[in-house]
Amino acid sequence: QVHLSWNYFNCFLIFLLNGIALATPNTIPFVGYVDEKRLFYNHPKWNEIEKKREQVKQAYRKKAEIFKENEADSNNVDVNFYVKLAQDQGRELDQIMLGITKEIHIATERVRIKKNISIVIRKDQVVTGGIDITDDVIDELKLMNK
Repeated sequence: QVHLSWNYFNCFLIFLLNGIALATPNTIPFVGYVDEKRLFYNHPKWNEIEKKREQVKQAYRKKAEIFKENEADSNNVDVNFYVKLAQDQGRELDQIMLGITKEIHIATERVRIKKNISIVIRKDQVVTGGIDITDDVIDELKLMNK
């Protein structure tokens, strides 16, 4: 239900921004969209990031296995340890992704400005129309990482 409300909000926002752009003389509103998965998978640092993410996952799996072995000696199961472990792993994985996420946002903004696009949304939010700028953003990412 929250997801549905969010989609209605996004539609409202798009119509609002297009209305503002239409009210401004000599401007034509353009909506661009990007395929986020393609941006991440085609990022020049993706393989390096994926290796780091896998190393973190393995390290946390090992911590869980060690704790489980030590816990086998007692009758008490510490669920809080596993919850904290999962939260810590999630934070560490998010931190690893932060760098390329910022780069993707910067590259998207640069392409948006170059192409005179009013707003950029995710591809999965597009019903019809819009300009796919995914390849342009990938090219910009490659330039940023030379």
